[in-house]
Amino acid sequence: LYTKIRTYGGFYGGGLKTLAKQTNGNLQETKGTRDTLHKLYPGVKLYSKRLEAEAMANGYVKGIKGRLLIVDAGHAFAAMNYVLQNAGREIIAEAIRKVQATEYASMLRLQVHDELVFSIPEGLTDVAIPAILGCMETTVKGVHFPAEAEICGKAWGGHYE
Repeated sequence: LYTKIRTYGGFYGGGLKTLAKQTNGNLQETKGTRDTLHKLYPGVKLYSKRLEAEAMANGYVKGIKGRLLIVDAGHAFAAMNYVLQNAGREIIAEAIRKVQATEYASMLRLQVHDELVFSIPEGLTDVAIPAILGCMETTVKGVHFPAEAEICGKAWGGHYE
């Protein structure tokens, strides 16, 4: 769990001291996680530094669809976070637009981060679920984002208890 937090926290611009504190770890462990990530995926560090430089020079970075993402002054270190969060937004927004063009649009109840919650009558699940998944699966800049479905019963909230 702590490795996951340190990894994502690093992607999102978290500093070593902050990440060590959040994960009850010491600075050396946290630095080790970051250094390993950079060795395995050197492009991540390069991309992050490039975005940081763009944010400092322009006051913004561009999202995956060209949207200008204004980066708060003094927060250029978080430019990658802006781009990642925007990518998630663009992907889920596109999925919602695709669903809205189907006969299942009225069954969409809620968006929760990267999930869409539907109320589908039992007799339609075999047809509706593959159609909805087709709306949600996508490829962005050569990276495939699959979708999967879970049937939660009558109440979505109870699924997480």
